[in-house]
Amino acid sequence: MTDQNAYAKIKQEFIDENEQFKGWQCEYCLYWMVDRTEVQVDHAIPRSRRPDLVCVKSNLRICCDPCNNDKGSRDEESYREYIKAKGIARVRMKKW
Repeated sequence: MTDQNAYAKIKQEFIDENEQFKGWQCEYCLYWMVDRTEVQVDHAIPRSRRPDLVCVKSNLRICCDPCNNDKGSRDEESYREYIKAKGIARVRMKKW
């Protein structure tokens, strides 16, 4: 199995597991996603920094598209500090 195929399989399993146990809530801004097409999977430690963790479920986070795009190559901790300082979670919650 290629790396891309392995990641695609792990990503789908991760999304399915989250739907079954807690639904899809963005780990960063806390937005609840009601449609599977809204769900993004982010790497807490970016792929660019730790390519060996691409397929490790403990490094994956459910998130919304705006947070996934905004986070970019930041690690989870620095992104959480950034959104807390900017009040992004509250702003995004109001937009939805």
